[in-house]
Amino acid sequence: MASRQVLQAARAANPRVTTAEALRILGAQGIAPLPSESTIKREFSRVDDRREHAEKKRRAAREVVELAFAGRELLLAAEADTGGIAALTATVTRLAEEARAASQGQTPAGDVAHRDSRGHFTVGYNRRRRCKRGEEIASCLRPVAEKAVGRLSSSPRFVMSSLRRSPPSSR
Repeated sequence: MASRQVLQAARAANPRVTTAEALRILGAQGIAPLPSESTIKREFSRVDDRREHAEKKRRAAREVVELAFAGRELLLAAEADTGGIAALTATVTRLAEEARAASQGQTPAGDVAHRDSRGHFTVGYNRRRRCKRGEEIASCLRPVAEKAVGRLSSSPRFVMSSLRRSPPSSR
């Protein structure tokens, strides 16, 4: 466990540290038994993956794409022409105030029935909801092959569904 922390710290400090250098560092720290090269490479890989993920997040945060007449500019133009956003905001605010007044200080109770301490449905609830033998499954939950019965095989939805589900060798 201590070797894992030392290896990850060494890789974080120097991304070019080699396995041989890592073994020397561990020996200097008095850590025994020394891990195998594959273990060292695995720990290096974890640090490298974390570094790449952090770099992607930094790039995404810095990356700004300017689009003419899109997003904010479009909304500002619409607001200047029609005043629709201000009217929408005023209407939503008024409706929220009316709803608060109508509730007379009541607050909604959370749906905690049939849930555990983390908010997940309980095992008993899921068992009761499971399909019984002979019970019909909702059409939206049926497999593509069953949904396709009676449809033209050339319909775009059927073709796309069957392409997604077919193994790569049959394409």
